[in-house]
Amino acid sequence: MLQSNMDYLSHPIIKQTYEDIKNIKIQGATNVAIATFEAVKKWLKQQNFSSIENLYKHTASSLWLLATARPNEPLATNGVRFFVYRFEEFMATSNGDDVTVGEAYSMVEKILQEYLDIIAQSKREIVRFGRALFAPAQTLFTHCHSSTAESVIIESNKHLPKTVIVTETRPLYQGRITAKNLIKHKINTIMIVDSASARFITDDSFLPVEAVLIGADEILPNGDAINKVGSYSIALAAKEGKKPVYVITPSLKLNLYADTSGVKIELRPPQEVWPDAPSELKIINPAFDPIPKEYITAYLTEFGLIEPTKLSSIVKKHYPWILINIPT
Repeated sequence: MLQSNMDYLSHPIIKQTYEDIKNIKIQGATNVAIATFEAVKKWLKQQNFSSIENLYKHTASSLWLLATARPNEPLATNGVRFFVYRFEEFMATSNGDDVTVGEAYSMVEKILQEYLDIIAQSKREIVRFGRALFAPAQTLFTHCHSSTAESVIIESNKHLPKTVIVTETRPLYQGRITAKNLIKHKINTIMIVDSASARFITDDSFLPVEAVLIGADEILPNGDAINKVGSYSIALAAKEGKKPVYVITPSLKLNLYADTSGVKIELRPPQEVWPDAPSELKIINPAFDPIPKEYITAYLTEFGLIEPTKLSSIVKKHYPWILINIPT
């Protein structure tokens, strides 16, 4: 059973990573998952557990603490499931009574790196598929900052120069990260305010948007996506304008345990919207939007293009350990 308390925050590596995730200094689901596993790798090197049981329990618990620092981060929580599955598999096939603590340490380090490798390989495959898919496109639209969607744009730009419309992505302006990175790669980049998105997508007199590319923080079992607030209105506009919407994401952002009838959306501090707002004013600041599967043309994953309703079955086939229940 994983520990759900905050004792691990007494360690500076875990504490700093936890705070950086909570405060969105580490932003984007992929980066949160990578930071979670990298932090625990560093933390582990400073531990000296005398038993395999404690090594396993505390490693899994520290992973879970970081993976759940913010809601809507299944790429990180699925990583904990991978760790639990692989470690228990190791113990079962190695005759646990003969395994030394040192051997268990080595295996834990190997498993943590394996999941990081899965994330990296997934991104490489997505970029490979996306490079070919979007090579003919001239004008693309993107919202917020998805490192994977960004990489697809950068690679496909090598085939045919593109114009990319990016949003500011209020209130934390993650779109500026995307804009800066695209400009570094000499891509023609245009920024608009979020509220101009619908008109730019539907009205080709500005720029003929050919496709909308967004990332995802979470994928629901029914094929809906959760992404940065503003994504729902962008998807609605794309539907109206008959423009395809591609959600570019590793398939392991699927959360099989999400309640599709009432998914929990993180509410961020109102100070992000207006730091010195009148005290009488109530500000609601959701971090994410649900995007109904009907507005998603396809998911672009490490397995190629997948229809939203087929994604769950494909993920369970390739990653059966995603079904592991984590007792907390």
